[in-house]
Amino acid sequence: MSGAPHPCDPYIRDVRFTKEHLDKLKADGTIRGYSDASSSQPSHVGAGSRRMRAATGVAGKKYGDAPLVLAYQIKPLSVNEAWKGERHKTDDYRAYEKHVMVSSPPLLPPPPPYRIIIEFGFSNQASDWDNPVKPTQDAVCKKYNINDKDIMEGHVYKRIVPVGEEYFTVTLETI
Repeated sequence: MSGAPHPCDPYIRDVRFTKEHLDKLKADGTIRGYSDASSSQPSHVGAGSRRMRAATGVAGKKYGDAPLVLAYQIKPLSVNEAWKGERHKTDDYRAYEKHVMVSSPPLLPPPPPYRIIIEFGFSNQASDWDNPVKPTQDAVCKKYNINDKDIMEGHVYKRIVPVGEEYFTVTLETI
């Protein structure tokens, strides 16, 4: 992922997925907290993948007063990897969902209605841009107790990155 801000989100500031960078953003007040997942990786994450990290905006009381910006350095899970035949979650899906939930900081989302912006960094040019949308959205919504019926607008971006540098970012903001 390049260090440039997301084209649709002025709240992301040069997210580079390094501990030093996130510490700097935390120190200058850009983000309230982040989670550096040091637990074991889910089975679908390749051996060369970096640990996942999540960064978020500042939280308010009932709802956060800033967009919820989440960044995960993990290969996005596609719909094909998520389901066994008819609506049965695979072990990969369960591991992906658990990893997102455990690695996401305990902050409050902004109030609905929502716009969701997701950027996927794939190492495979043949990856479909839309396959990981639903599993990713569902995992984030489950973590933050958000009903996805309140998402009124969505933007998805696909980037190609080197093998082992797969990631996804999620921005959830009030519209």
